[in-house]
Amino acid sequence: MESQKAKIFVSVMDGQFEFEGPVTFVEAQITRFEEAIRLAISNAKAEKSKTDSLATAKSQLNNPSPSGLESFENLFAVAESGVQLLVDPPGASTANKTVSVALLLTYANLLSGSDSTSFEQIRSMCKTHACLDSSNFSKILKSEKDAFIFGGGTKSQTVKLTVPGRKRAEALANELNSK
Repeated sequence: MESQKAKIFVSVMDGQFEFEGPVTFVEAQITRFEEAIRLAISNAKAEKSKTDSLATAKSQLNNPSPSGLESFENLFAVAESGVQLLVDPPGASTANKTVSVALLLTYANLLSGSDSTSFEQIRSMCKTHACLDSSNFSKILKSEKDAFIFGGGTKSQTVKLTVPGRKRAEALANELNSK
């Protein structure tokens, strides 16, 4: 009489456990490796939870609020050419005003769904608000390494907000919007 065969296969993110043979052999192996299998499953769940948490945090960073620019109706307006700043940028110097424009415009673009802003957009808004120092423009922005991540080539440079830069831009936007 042939004994019954059994097979078990567990793939916890490809850590893999496979036992095949007579039922008594397979049962003995499950008992023997039960703790290792439980630990592997537990670790896989913890790793998935960590990955899910990171994805959620990234999503919240890139999509800060469902209301977007509407929350800042006293500060930003959307025009055909893009976002406009409705107030004069704060700052005691041209350099400070340039940084304020860059923070606010990049934050507005983030709220609109674009996480980067071109130097050309910032330059144009600085010109509109009479705070463009064309000979020091790049130097002024690049001195703000804690606020911006720089990308693009020499002719098409872009900025993105760092986490501290986003917090700074958000605080500035909230302050100016409430005035």
